[in-house]
Amino acid sequence: MNGKKQIFWTEALKGGTVIGLLSVAFSIVMQASGEMTTLTKILNVASTVVMVILAFGFTRRLAMQSDPREGFSMGRAVGFVVAMLAISGVLTGIYTAVMANFFIHDELMKTVDEMMAGMQDTIPADSFEQTYELMRKGLTSPLLLTLSSVFSNSLLGVLCGVCVGFVTRRQPNIFAPIEEENNMKQE
Repeated sequence: MNGKKQIFWTEALKGGTVIGLLSVAFSIVMQASGEMTTLTKILNVASTVVMVILAFGFTRRLAMQSDPREGFSMGRAVGFVVAMLAISGVLTGIYTAVMANFFIHDELMKTVDEMMAGMQDTIPADSFEQTYELMRKGLTSPLLLTLSSVFSNSLLGVLCGVCVGFVTRRQPNIFAPIEEENNMKQE
């Protein structure tokens, strides 16, 4: 059982790292392209399609490694995709935190200032300053940005995992030969 868990988490780490690095690369290219242009929209769709294809590929590989007598359940597929996307969420969260604190900090604070100026009349004066400070900290806190990225990617992983799970699940084959017996017979 330990070997199966190790394979599961090793594969999830590999898949999550690849998906996370590609998500960061797509984000960098989208940010370099500037405002919401047609290119940015196409890259956004391409990023999602690539993520689903990679999730399918890594899940399919794990399903093929599983014991045919046990099969590969829908729940295991969903769990695997959620684990992969949570790991990719760590990478994208760290990227977001670095961008928010070092590269786009001034633009981000300017946006917060503009938003809070528009909300000044709707928030009571005694809590306005506290709300303002929480927004500024919330948009630059590395821990909060990483946790929110992990959470949102995990939710996306549930949706993606259900779709991938329908395709990759395998029913147990009770007539499949037991691998340990085959190895003993060969010796």
